[in-house]
Formats: sequence, C-alpha cells, structure tokens
Amino acid sequence: MLDRPKIIEVFPRPDYSLDIKLSDNRLLRLDMKKFLAYPAYRKLAQIGFFLAVKHDARLLYWDDMHIDQILKFATESSLQQQEGR
Repeated sequence: MLDRPKIIEVFPRPDYSLDIKLSDNRLLRLDMKKFLAYPAYRKLAQIGFFLAVKHDARLLYWDDMHIDQILKFATESSLQQQEGR
C-alpha cells in the first residue's frame, strides 16, 4: 500500500475547485473544471452536488461516485497563509 498523506479536510469552492488539507500539513487546490466535460464527471457540474463533497481520508466522494487517484492533478497552494488554514 502506498504511504501517502491522508485527507484531513476538503473545502469545496463555487468555482468547481477543491482545497484539500492533508495530514502532512500541505494544502492542495484541485481544479475540477477541466474534468466536467467527461461523462464520468458530468454530474459534478450540478453545483449543489459538487459542493456536497465528502472524504474518508483516502478518497473524495459524492454520494454514488468517488475519486481516489485524482490528487495527482492537484497543485500545492499558498492558501495556508492567505486563509489561515
């Protein structure tokens, strides 16, 4: 099993991005807009559904769909200083 950091918190944003706080104290930003055109992610275009994101320490999920390998598309964020997270 990979020894990767756990997801501690997820902060969904109305611009279809997610701020993801990890157990190693990094904060990542994942821009989901580029995925919305793909059939597998189309349901996320409904903003209410998108904002209801949850996590279980290893993956992100929305009711009947989950994403576990998508963090590799996230970028490190300097939001820690900007937003006090």
